[in-house]
Amino acid sequence: MAAIPIATLASALVGLSDHPQIFRIISNISGCDLWCLKLSDASKCLLSDPQALAILSQSELAQFDKFRYHRDRLAYFAKRLLIRNVLCKYAVVTPEAWKFTANEHGLPMLSAEHKVDHLHFNLSRTTDLAVCAISKHGSIGIDVEDITGPDITELSTTILSVKEHRKLQRLPARERGFAMLRYWTLKEAYAKCRGVGLSLPISESCFDYEDPESVHMTVLSDSDKNANPLRFNQVILLNRYLIAVAQRVDCA
Repeated sequence: MAAIPIATLASALVGLSDHPQIFRIISNISGCDLWCLKLSDASKCLLSDPQALAILSQSELAQFDKFRYHRDRLAYFAKRLLIRNVLCKYAVVTPEAWKFTANEHGLPMLSAEHKVDHLHFNLSRTTDLAVCAISKHGSIGIDVEDITGPDITELSTTILSVKEHRKLQRLPARERGFAMLRYWTLKEAYAKCRGVGLSLPISESCFDYEDPESVHMTVLSDSDKNANPLRFNQVILLNRYLIAVAQRVDCA
């Protein structure tokens, strides 16, 4: 199994005139919209605008204040700034007026009072980037990882299926780190699309991404029997960030 060249997965950014820190990701992924915000830009927003935190609800402000370190506060603020502004592209609601709840696994959802049952979102973040995916046609999951970050290949025996692990071991050593991230982001996005997060035994799902135009998943246990139909895709952003998306097949 050869590693997919980064160029194959490349994507581009388009800025928003009304919120220049937020960018739409233009990619080959259909059925959903992808958006991003650099944490460094969110930090500039906090420093330059004394009212920046006014976009957060009282419960979000309380959560913001609980974080001990600035980097954690910044990451939390960036995701809230991103999703609150992006959602305004899909409904006539001001950024600060959006209300959220969570499912039994703690994954965020829109409050039922907005009456936008057709609108689904998911968030992820890594070193200097927060991303979100918006779908109008079914559940969605997204994960982003920094490909310049630490090598997580040592986790392969607990994260990968037996088949995936064998494929990984057959790769040249220099390709294993990126291959491992491709598996990890797909599995994380899949679990979030299922609405259960990492409570799902992700080693019991098996991915085949040899064809960059068609990523396939095989379910290995009854715990995942309701997983299908889903589809998957990946993009590389800024030659640094690997993004995986899992979405319902009816997202076309």
